[in-house]
Amino acid sequence: VWVRADAFLFQVRLRDRTVRRVPVDVPRDVGPIVASPDGSIWVVSRSGTVHLVDADGRVLRQLPLPPPLISASLGPDGALWVGGDAQVFRVNGNQATAFGAAEGLPRGLVRDILAEPDGTVWIGTYGSGLARIRDGRAARLTTEHGLPDNSVSRLLDDGRRRMWILTNRGL
Repeated sequence: VWVRADAFLFQVRLRDRTVRRVPVDVPRDVGPIVASPDGSIWVVSRSGTVHLVDADGRVLRQLPLPPPLISASLGPDGALWVGGDAQVFRVNGNQATAFGAAEGLPRGLVRDILAEPDGTVWIGTYGSGLARIRDGRAARLTTEHGLPDNSVSRLLDDGRRRMWILTNRGL
C-alpha cells in the first residue's frame, strides 16, 4: 500500500508489517497517488503537477497540467486519467490529451474517474452528475436520468459488468 503525506511517500508492507519512507521531490501538496503494475507511482498534486516516480523515489517524468487536479485513475491500457475542474486529461507517455466542454464534459470538479477495458471512461463530478467519454465525445447522466444526486463521489467496477456509483444521497 502506498501512502502520501505532504511531500513524502510511504510504502506499507502488510505482509511483514513494515513502513518504508521513499525520499522523493514532489510538491508539498494534496492529491491522489496511483500505483502502476510496474512498481512506479503516479503522484498528482492539486496545484497542477503530475509526477511518475519509481519505487526508489526517482522522478521519471513530470507534467504540468491546469490546476486544480482532484482525482486520478489508471486505465487498463496503462494511461493515467486525471480529473480537474470540468476537464479530464489522459496522460500517455509525455503527452496529455484534454477533454472538456468542447467534447461535452459537464461543469464541476471531477471527483472520480473509471476507465474500462473497452475504452469507455466514466467521470463522476461534483454537482453535474456522471459523464461517459466514448470515441472522444461525452454524454451525461443526471438526476433527470435516475441518479439519486448530481454529486458523484466514487465510481467502482465490481468485476461483474456492474458499476457502483456513490452520490451524496446514496449508492
